[in-house]
Amino acid sequence: MKIRKNQIRDKCQSDKYYASIKYMAHSLRGKDRENFIITVCDLNIYLGCICALTCEKNATVEEYIWKTLNNYFEPRKIKFYDKSSGIWKENIKKLNSKDITYYLLACNVMGNMKAIKWYIYNHEVDKAIIIQLAKNMNEEQLVDLIYTLYRSSQNWDKIRGIGSTKSLFLYKNDPRIKKILSGLWYKDRDAFIQLAYDTGWLGDLGKKARKGNRIFIECLVGANKLLLTIELIEEVLCDLESDESSYDTLLKLVLKEKGERKQFAYILYIQKINNGYVMKAKDYAILKGLGRPSQKIVNYFIPFFLDLVNGDFRTNINLFELGDALSNVIVKPNKITPKVGYARNKNLNIALKTTKNIDLKKVLFFYFNTTMSVKASLDELFRLLNMYHDVQPSELIRELKSFPIWVKATGIEQGKSNNITTENYLKIEPQIVIGNVILMSIVDYDYVLKEFVAKPYTGSIF
Repeated sequence: MKIRKNQIRDKCQSDKYYASIKYMAHSLRGKDRENFIITVCDLNIYLGCICALTCEKNATVEEYIWKTLNNYFEPRKIKFYDKSSGIWKENIKKLNSKDITYYLLACNVMGNMKAIKWYIYNHEVDKAIIIQLAKNMNEEQLVDLIYTLYRSSQNWDKIRGIGSTKSLFLYKNDPRIKKILSGLWYKDRDAFIQLAYDTGWLGDLGKKARKGNRIFIECLVGANKLLLTIELIEEVLCDLESDESSYDTLLKLVLKEKGERKQFAYILYIQKINNGYVMKAKDYAILKGLGRPSQKIVNYFIPFFLDLVNGDFRTNINLFELGDALSNVIVKPNKITPKVGYARNKNLNIALKTTKNIDLKKVLFFYFNTTMSVKASLDELFRLLNMYHDVQPSELIRELKSFPIWVKATGIEQGKSNNITTENYLKIEPQIVIGNVILMSIVDYDYVLKEFVAKPYTGSIF
């Protein structure tokens, strides 16, 4: 049976058809199988190796595979039909990223570690390919791979997480691991933490370092994957400390520090809250006093605040006290355009219903400085405040003057409107100028109708 390459080319290039190609190889016999696997090797050397190794051993096929791998980077001529001239021509085939992937995976299947190390040491390789290689290696080969990555000037930054594919505790004292960790401490703190954890070194840091457990704070300095790093350190501390939670152990260490190191407490509190810790008054006070953190830490709170608004309601926190405590973390908008109409949010409803003594300033701060103002309308906020806490329109208006709110003017009761922009937006300002004031009738906000005094804003709304 003769099978042309064009008949199976697309299937050999798509992993969803790998099983059917293997089945085809198994169903054939003798010379047909041999020719079929050789044809597959020409299209996808990795798939060809799999077919060869899962069928009965064939010396001709095996010889062809090794010859292909050994000459993989030699220039290869391919014939193609030129329609314009009507004749067959030759061209040199250029290897693409998919060809390289097939080559490395084929070498892995055939146990050719020498070729893999040579290529990784000298060429940049995508991390997804490295992870795929690592999954199919034993522990000894994996340590060899990590050491090769470390020595490669183009791939040393891809080490993090590679060791997690296998248990490397038996290689804890391997000289290569010690050398890699020594270098990673200065080059990539995230990779250091992960590999130290994977090899069992992380738990020994506090015992061996002159700073004791304070060395774990140094591990956080320079780390980019802070949440992951903290999780690994906490897991290790949990094994070392039996009298208190690992969160408290690490938090006590952090709060004794100054500057950037102390601000790691922000991330620790995210972990504590996400794990169900019930926040107390002292915790809010600690967060309030931590100061303005780096942008790297601020970025961790973006999904956190989104979840507070859109996720399941958290009974272990006071939404408004937490918003006030994290005022240094919240990115305050230059312009607030609250949603109009009757849009509601279940978390806002539950929070106002279950909070006994509210601080209106803290409620409004959370509302305007998170996406809550996009999810729930100002009408809805006032309705809930009035229903659960008997807040009156005059109280709300007095506090609203502290926020740079933009409202759309839908009707003007009295006064001149010459200075209002063509977009008909007004900015509510904290101070009211007695001369040249306009009484606004904002129809969308039923509860503040005809009670909102605002100064026309002459600047741009953007």
